This record gives sequence, C-alpha cells and structure tokens, in this order.
Amino acid sequence: MKTIQVVFTKSTKKLPVFSWLIQWAEHTDYSHVAIRMIDSETQLPIYYQSSHTMVNCMGEEEFLAEEKILNSFEFQIDDSLQVAFHAFAIKQLGKPYGVVSTVGLGWVQLNKLFGRKTTNPFKQVGATYVCSQFVAALLENANVPTLQQQDLDDMIPAGLFPIIASLPSTLIAKAA
Repeated sequence: MKTIQVVFTKSTKKLPVFSWLIQWAEHTDYSHVAIRMIDSETQLPIYYQSSHTMVNCMGEEEFLAEEKILNSFEFQIDDSLQVAFHAFAIKQLGKPYGVVSTVGLGWVQLNKLFGRKTTNPFKQVGATYVCSQFVAALLENANVPTLQQQDLDDMIPAGLFPIIASLPSTLIAKAA
C-alpha cells in the first residue's frame, strides 16, 4: 500500500488577492487543493495541482514556500491505483489553468448570492482545470461514488472538501 494526501491550502504570497477572493466567496479558510504523492523513483514528495496557469507538479520545499497547508487527508492506496493516479497526473501536466471555467464558477457563486441555483456555463474539464476539478478528476480513478455523481465543471474547493473528508482511509480502484 502507498500513501497519498489531499491538502487544502491558502497562499502565503504577499498579496494573494485571488486566494482571498476564493476564501471570501466560498466562506472557507482555504482557497486551493492539491495531491501530495511520493515519487516512486526518488522517494521525494511531489504535489500535483492546477495553478500558475497550468496543471503542474512541485517539490515539497517549493510548494510549502507558496502555500500553507490548513487541512490534510491521508489515504492508503494499492500499487495499481498509485500508478493510475501518477499516469493521470502526468498526462495532464501542462494543460491550461481553467481561466474561463473560473469565470463560470464565479457566475455560479454570484447567482448563489441571489438564491439562484445554476451550473458553470463553461464546460471545460479535461481541456483545462482549476485545482479542485483536477483533484476530483484524478480521484475519479478510485471507487469514489460521491465524485462519480458530481459535475466536475462545478467543483470548487468548498464542494470537494466534504467529499474528501467523508472518504474511507483506504481507496480502491474502480472495477473495470
């Protein structure tokens, strides 16, 4: 069995306006979500995320220089799921950050202020990702029924948090 972590963070940059805006809109103390895995060759921790204009990975020192971890959820996974997670993440590296999707998520949040329920009008998951969409899409490789019932285009960190918090400590691959 291998260990992964889903981490919820906030920016430690000088003026993290975008981070503050997400925290305000979602009523959370965090604004970002990433996956921490151990690289099988180097045994070093790496963080897969969608930020800085694209899906990327960072070493732990660099990640922690930019983000403060507020919540961390640890899961045990078997080797085949570890390979599936790494393969998915690597295939997504370099895909653009979902700027247009973010506008759509803002539209959803704005409507929520007026008591209206709507969905993200910009369906781009797979072509682009915001952080929560990327983590949710990666976890779809595991047998997570709650995620399989969600529209990933509408996934925000505050929507992903209760799903992650409710997961069992051991994740298994979806049946083929």
